[in-house]
Amino acid sequence: FPCKTYGSGITQPLTGEKFYVRSECPFNFITFTHDKVDVIVTLTRGKSGLISRAVINVNNAKISLENGHIIVEDQSVSVPYNDMYRHIFQYGIYTKMKSKVLPAAFSILWQSFGNEISLFWIFNLSLSFCQVDCKALSYMKNCFSDLDWTMTLCGHNVDGFEKRPEIYCPFFHEIAHNCSETHFKTRFLYSNVAEPTCPGNLIFQEFGPAFSPICSSSQSDVANSENITTCLCPPGTVLNDLEPGNLCVAPQNCPCFHNGQVLPHGAVLDERCQTCKCQGRDWTCEKKTCPATCTIEGRYVTTFDGKYYTLPGTCKYHAVVGLQKQKYILLKMFEVCPVSYQHKYFNLFVSIKLCYLQSVMLKSAVFFPLQTTFTFSMDSVQAGDKNIKDVYRTGLYE
Repeated sequence: FPCKTYGSGITQPLTGEKFYVRSECPFNFITFTHDKVDVIVTLTRGKSGLISRAVINVNNAKISLENGHIIVEDQSVSVPYNDMYRHIFQYGIYTKMKSKVLPAAFSILWQSFGNEISLFWIFNLSLSFCQVDCKALSYMKNCFSDLDWTMTLCGHNVDGFEKRPEIYCPFFHEIAHNCSETHFKTRFLYSNVAEPTCPGNLIFQEFGPAFSPICSSSQSDVANSENITTCLCPPGTVLNDLEPGNLCVAPQNCPCFHNGQVLPHGAVLDERCQTCKCQGRDWTCEKKTCPATCTIEGRYVTTFDGKYYTLPGTCKYHAVVGLQKQKYILLKMFEVCPVSYQHKYFNLFVSIKLCYLQSVMLKSAVFFPLQTTFTFSMDSVQAGDKNIKDVYRTGLYE
């Protein structure tokens, strides 16, 4: 059995026998030790009858639930929240916490009502509900071994709170969860009470998986979650978790993610060598004609095919640049070291000299287009032996 409390004071310990207690004093709801990990959960009910404060202490790592906030180390946090000790996340219409220092089966689940808590459960086993095949006129007998005590608890729970659905609804909700979900629904017990509202265009379901499929992942947690009271996307849609608003969209209309930004369905990225379009959370790309470039920066070289290299030591290198339709050869050179190395790459040829001082220094680059030689050095540019100080024109270059 899970350990739980709900309404204005109905409490069920791990033995499964329920009792009722109403008090505004803090009390230890559960304490235990597992593999030298101490757990203490302290609850306080307010004048409204609901839980106004809960302190969850797992090995002195505390979480406080109060005034509608989740407080971790004196800081208010939002869900989903994840650190080295715990994971807190939305679970259907509830909030759930799993500890990372306790067995995976241990979890705490609560339902908020305004700034307070109307239902608080602690599980040491997987969440499950009674699957008794109840009939409409005999559901109470089939679902409860002690019907008289159940009705006594109901009376205690609503005493003084007859007009407070946040008090008596959790009791009826608990009855529904003890009966077959296929034959009995909570709403029949309090038909004059509106169903919980869901954010965005999510739809309330009395029994269903805790999670909807989402845009950001094709792997769904639906199959791995238990049936609980929840908010789900309409059939055939997925939750757009990449944008605010809790909106469900058709899978083919999901946005895409690129360089830390969310881009809407249909967005187009026009990049240097390809054009990509966002279609249903994925990018479809078409390659464009793209001139290859060889880049030499210090001792780092990017070749025409996009591969990256680091040139070692104080050597002279010949790397490449080819014979194109214009019939020219491009020669780049870092001049300092006498040791040389030559390499022919496709139809292109480049000579490079590298020098190591405190870092690699570019000393000169020499180009041989047809019969003209251009030399670029640190403090000058030359065409042949002539320094260029202004615009220089030939039949081919400017």
